[in-house]
Amino acid sequence: MPYTKPYTYVDGTILTAPNQFSNEESAKEFINQEISSADYAVGKFDYDEIEAGEFQPVTNNHKFTTSYIAGKNIDVSVNNRCYFTSNVKANNEQGTSISWCDLWNAGEQVQIVEGTAKVIITFEGAFIGQDNDTSAGGGVITNEKWDNKIVLRHTDYTSSPSTTTFIEGTRMWGFEGLGTSGGAVDPNAGGRGADRRQVMLQYVITLDRGLHDLQLCINPKIQYGWLSARNFLVEVFYL
Repeated sequence: MPYTKPYTYVDGTILTAPNQFSNEESAKEFINQEISSADYAVGKFDYDEIEAGEFQPVTNNHKFTTSYIAGKNIDVSVNNRCYFTSNVKANNEQGTSISWCDLWNAGEQVQIVEGTAKVIITFEGAFIGQDNDTSAGGGVITNEKWDNKIVLRHTDYTSSPSTTTFIEGTRMWGFEGLGTSGGAVDPNAGGRGADRRQVMLQYVITLDRGLHDLQLCINPKIQYGWLSARNFLVEVFYL
């Protein structure tokens, strides 16, 4: 059936936030769940008061009428590589110490404004790694690549102080095995089969109203590697 908005605007009448909010909520529900081809095929859906959305040119994000999408799509240009190295760790590439490094342009901050929301995070990236040139400190064979642990970090700014969580179920591995010669993949494998890995992640999380930071991090175990072409997308759906 044709859409009818809850509040009809009248010239000379002061617009109130509750009236505008009720119209927007009603329109979202209609667009997402109840509109049929018969409605828009004959032009019945004509609602001029829907927010057109807001584009943020600095971050290239766009807040849509019925949802919110924030994301980055980065090409394979050398200037857009995200480098990482095990030299930031207290021990060498095989060390057990954890030094989380943010993956550049593989994260977003989102502001949940209307209450609890379902958030879908999608990440795709191409990891490139070079052979290590040392085995110092680990007593292992030279040139191992080992396991580079990748995980999604969530910083929740809705509480004071903020809380940071590495989300279970988002852990991934770039390059080799489990960090020992008994890994499923030979840690000392060489060539293109060992130094190029495509990684994909999709995760659904429920977030409360407020500011949240979602960021891919890596605990690097190679001396020289980078994340090449990548896509990081955050989609917010209000419940």
